Amino acid sequence: DEMIHVAAEMERQEFALPLLIGGATTSDKHTAVKIAPAYGQETLYVKDASRCPGIVEKLMNKEARQRLDAQNREAQARLRERYEAERDRRPLLSLDAARKLGVPFGDHVPEAPPQMGVTTLDAAVTDLVPYIDWAPFFHTWEIRGTADTLLADDADPRIKELKGDADAMLDRLAREGLVSTRCVYGFFPAAREDDHVVVYDDARTTERARFGFPRRRESPRKKGAPGACPSLCDFIAPVGGPDDWLGAFVVTAELDSGMLQGFDDDHDDYGSIMAKALADRLAEAFAEYAHERMRRGWYAPDEDLPQADLAKVRYRGIRPAPGYPACPEHADKGTLFDLLGADDIGVTLTESFAMVPASSVCAFVFAHPDSRYFSAVR
Repeated sequence: DEMIHVAAEMERQEFALPLLIGGATTSDKHTAVKIAPAYGQETLYVKDASRCPGIVEKLMNKEARQRLDAQNREAQARLRERYEAERDRRPLLSLDAARKLGVPFGDHVPEAPPQMGVTTLDAAVTDLVPYIDWAPFFHTWEIRGTADTLLADDADPRIKELKGDADAMLDRLAREGLVSTRCVYGFFPAAREDDHVVVYDDARTTERARFGFPRRRESPRKKGAPGACPSLCDFIAPVGGPDDWLGAFVVTAELDSGMLQGFDDDHDDYGSIMAKALADRLAEAFAEYAHERMRRGWYAPDEDLPQADLAKVRYRGIRPAPGYPACPEHADKGTLFDLLGADDIGVTLTESFAMVPASSVCAFVFAHPDSRYFSAVR
């Protein structure tokens, strides 16, 4: 909504600049349907920030800009037509009707976490390296493909050289203590109330926090299909049902400011980008590492999955983050941070709920065996 507002303000103030839309929770459809109609100039969806230079290069050339704009407007028109056709075929249900098609909680009786409240977790760089998903790292450098393909023995020598530089940087970060990896996680008594998850104190007598999760309300292709209109709150036991718990965590990988300043002073863009890309990967790896610890310490003590299965989310439970399509409200980070005391590990929020340091990850943790990722946003 804020992106739409900014686009409308640019139109009102008669901006003539192209507008590039990107970020983890954006899409080409959202850009075409919601943002582009609010702004008359070029409005382009850029899937990854590393692709911006190529797009901007075209926009700096008059002829290339005209071709790109024409192609983009045509593609966005098709997306809007497809969206309208889909919406006509699958109209919105009333909220009451959608709630009846939520995911059935079933006979799942949640296990009690062995430790309530908040726990801090430390991990060395060497602990996290095995959990790194290397594909997004290579995407930073405009190299596409799966991690298995990119790291194969017959990979391009230049890719091997880049990976070697990354390994050397990781070794330096670990050896010289140039990245601080910190985590705080917790388990909290919780229950579902309508489309909210209410978090209580340990005695379940006082409400500590409340999270509202949207519910998909499209008419399902199979009328009356259970689970056709899910909400994340469906994965928590209802008020009056069995005791249940909501997990949450915040992790960060903060780079040494002196090292980054050194890169800037030396005009070493390659080193700076390398360090920041690896910090992002270490934060995501820490999220995987922390989630595994939480599962093994709570409801999956016997879990023993290879790294490939972790990357393919073959474990029980999910860890959606505020901003995901199933929980798009970024303001929930404020409540989550208060519950966990995230400032104790040096992670704070800006007024627009961006995390500082930037290489940080936060998430809810749901244990229900049927929990899954989905989009509740049309």
